[in-house]
Amino acid sequence: VTKAGGVWMVMAGALSTGGGGLALVCGTAALLLVDLVLSYTYLSLFWGTLHFVLSFISLGIVYVIIKSLQEKSVVLFANHKARQPKDEATEFEAGQDLHKWRLLSESGRQRWFYLPELQQASSTATNTAQTQGATTGTEPTGLEHLSSSKQQEVWERYFLGFDISQEVPELASATTPLDAARNGMKFFEKLQLQDGHWANDYGGPLFLMPGAVFTCYITGAELRPSQKREMIRYLVNRQNKDGGWGMHVEGGSTIFGSGLNYVSLRLLGLAKDHPAMVLGRQFLQSNGGVAGIPSWGKLWLATLGLYKWEGVNPVLPELWLLPYWVPIHPGRLWCHARMVYLPMAYLYGSKATCKETPLIRELRDEVWTQKWETINWPPLRDACNDIDRYVPHSTMLTIINAVVRLYERFQIRSLRKRSLDETLKHIRYDDVQTKWINIGPVNKVMNMLSIWFAEGDSQHFKNHRPRLDDYLWLHKDGMKMQGYNGCQLWDTSFAVQTQCA
Repeated sequence: VTKAGGVWMVMAGALSTGGGGLALVCGTAALLLVDLVLSYTYLSLFWGTLHFVLSFISLGIVYVIIKSLQEKSVVLFANHKARQPKDEATEFEAGQDLHKWRLLSESGRQRWFYLPELQQASSTATNTAQTQGATTGTEPTGLEHLSSSKQQEVWERYFLGFDISQEVPELASATTPLDAARNGMKFFEKLQLQDGHWANDYGGPLFLMPGAVFTCYITGAELRPSQKREMIRYLVNRQNKDGGWGMHVEGGSTIFGSGLNYVSLRLLGLAKDHPAMVLGRQFLQSNGGVAGIPSWGKLWLATLGLYKWEGVNPVLPELWLLPYWVPIHPGRLWCHARMVYLPMAYLYGSKATCKETPLIRELRDEVWTQKWETINWPPLRDACNDIDRYVPHSTMLTIINAVVRLYERFQIRSLRKRSLDETLKHIRYDDVQTKWINIGPVNKVMNMLSIWFAEGDSQHFKNHRPRLDDYLWLHKDGMKMQGYNGCQLWDTSFAVQTQCA
């Protein structure tokens, strides 16, 4: 047993570390020699020879299997490298003066504002109050001290990519690692905000901002013009050389990233003949359009009317009516999965789709490779483009999808209504308990969209819009949607521990 285990370990180790040449030959030769000696020492000539031959054959089989797996991994790695994005984002014209942006921080709550818009809003509020014979008090809370006379702070200029070398202490050259760490901390101290915490860019994923753009377009909750311009700048800067976008800023182009971000740029106002749009459209069209976009992409596009719900695998709201002790109750899922699939269940169960507009009709021609009216939707439920697929659908997933499709076909209307009410109740609880910030950017905008489809322009819905700004971060490459509403406690905790050390 020891000898056999050793053979397998040598072969697997040699191949997995890429040393399948000398290491493999020497290791297996030594072990086969031991096997030969032991076989003829403790066995007869016949059984010894048979044992040795079978050992040799088994080694050959193991070699072929592992070598095959190694070659597949090399191909996957090569394909991934071929889809890598450009090294640096190109500098797309900002279109506005970055010196006029200010970061407002209130006990850790971070929001970026463009001063000319604040001044205009303040003037409008004052005129309205005077006309109505009332005192002005309609300015956004916490913005009173932001004015054009207030210079940008060092941390604001740092995040926006300006030169701050004259505002930080000149540091002596480090001669030891500890000196280097101390120098870094001296510089880092200058980036501490007035309320005591350290702010930072928590961007990276490229599938977050499309949800916010889609939701604002569908609901009419307007983004400010300055936000739109900076979002456009960010997405254009993060476009890959091949015209597509990845799932994140370091990833190769995918249909998921490309489809969502192409549509976002068009909704934000970028013309379809803009070079970035032409290049993005070429990438999509050459890869089959959005037909093979993964499931989250299908759902988002369905809310816009760019995909039909018949082409989306069911996300059943009825599961929320199950007793909690049932193992498949959604409440037992990991927190982020649970809170994302909650509004997804509402959107799917209600087949929520926005009103068709001329822009939506244009986009259908831009992101699809065939006429909208001729698309056969049911086969697209499991369609996933090869460049998006990392792991094939499992047999279990195929079976589950078949079962939920069958249920969806014969669903009970009264049960669907009860389940939608139940999911909406949980959505409202989540909004209120988190003060409309929610657990993260995906369920934030999906909750917002669900409430709008359920209630319209209600006060509950209106409470969502101001909290959207908490997720938007301005950096030198543009405005992005962060993975959370910041990483304040994380960075501040490490900074304090570093200082104490």
